[in-house]
Amino acid sequence: MGLKAEVLDAESGERALQLARLLPLSLMIVDINMPGMDGLTLVDKVRHDSRAAVAKLPVILLTSDRSEASRARMREVGANDLLYKPVTAETLLAAAGRLLRLEKAAGT
Repeated sequence: MGLKAEVLDAESGERALQLARLLPLSLMIVDINMPGMDGLTLVDKVRHDSRAAVAKLPVILLTSDRSEASRARMREVGANDLLYKPVTAETLLAAAGRLLRLEKAAGT
């Protein structure tokens, strides 16, 4: 099954959060290294947003840090999946498809 998606590129963490609040997004892909706000902070802000649609948004976090501390922090802030850089298009599409199918099955 192929995925059809419109991809929006945010130039900063603040812009990504703003887009999540303004648009009905299906999925957010966050790099740990973002201008103005690191990816963990962004995921934490998404999870604690007062808007239910934002707080429940599936999030994939991209990082090159393979430490247990990084994985623990990712779980703590509430990212749904963690992919290690460099990420191939196939790996990213598989992770996105998996999360979107889970969301569809859950009826959210």
